[in-house]
Amino acid sequence: MEVFIPEFEGENGSAYMDALERELRLGIEQEKVNYGLRQALIQDELRGQQLRTREGLGQLSMVIDARTYFRWHMKEPGCWQDKGFVERFKKDNPECVAPRPEMKTTVLVG
Repeated sequence: MEVFIPEFEGENGSAYMDALERELRLGIEQEKVNYGLRQALIQDELRGQQLRTREGLGQLSMVIDARTYFRWHMKEPGCWQDKGFVERFKKDNPECVAPRPEMKTTVLVG
């Protein structure tokens, strides 16, 4: 992504740049707060569910909101298929890691 920042002379330029920097910082801080709220809602919903390991499907390891998923996908295409990236993401964002399942279920073939 490219951001075009015009060059101004005199007082107007510095005031514009200060306002632009303040706006960018505010936007970043708001996004951090919103991310935390979205993840808290996801974790609240997970707490109410009984998680189980399904034979053939595995287990739920991480839950993230769509905005975060697609932001990373746009920044680094194919990152979610990279095991190293996923492990680093889990380490850096422990709020996304799903709790361990309570019990294992088995499939009986009869």
